[in-house]
Amino acid sequence: MISINDEIKITLSKLEKNLELTNRVTEAYQKDILYKVITEKYKSQYIKRQRRINALKSPFIKARGVLQGILGENIEEIHDEEVINFDGLIEENERTRIILDRLNFRECIEYFEDTLKYGLNRANKIWRIKDLDH
Repeated sequence: MISINDEIKITLSKLEKNLELTNRVTEAYQKDILYKVITEKYKSQYIKRQRRINALKSPFIKARGVLQGILGENIEEIHDEEVINFDGLIEENERTRIILDRLNFRECIEYFEDTLKYGLNRANKIWRIKDLDH
């Protein structure tokens, strides 16, 4: 005959295991949301910065085109299209994912605050140094 106390203990242990699993899933979901927020914010900043750089290059490209027209050289035609290299962005996003995966949720919030305060590049450097110290 199974006692009520044994059933209660078994039920409680099952609930504890389910709660642990739920906590891990919830924490992973929250980290994923933080990752998306951080990378989207950084992506928009990165694109704005690249557009400013391209705008600074634009007068020189136009001057080169005018000189080519005057000199009549058959150098390749210059197109006025915007080219943004996303390699740096992808690398920084990978670093962000690695850092967030290693942190607990409280540290993730601190990391997020650092990204708002210092920017993603600097926050990643800070947290990589912190990770090496541990």
